[in-house]
Amino acid sequence: MPPLVTVFPPDSDGRRAVRCAGEDLGRAGSLYEVMDLLNGVGLNAAATAFENTDVFEWRGGGPYVWPSAPRPPGTTDPD
Repeated sequence: MPPLVTVFPPDSDGRRAVRCAGEDLGRAGSLYEVMDLLNGVGLNAAATAFENTDVFEWRGGGPYVWPSAPRPPGTTDPD
């Protein structure tokens, strides 16, 4: 049986698409946002073992790999 939840590699904005049982749940920019998406479909994300490969398929990095979103053109680091 395939994993229930698939989290795809980050896009150019650093967000990752999330699917559950074949349904698109949305995009997440952090593990907390994945939890919100899962809670939204009735799964208890607080009781979830995100490393469990029977439940999750992490593509492009595991549950703790979240690149920062790129800065908009013309912006700089605040001093």
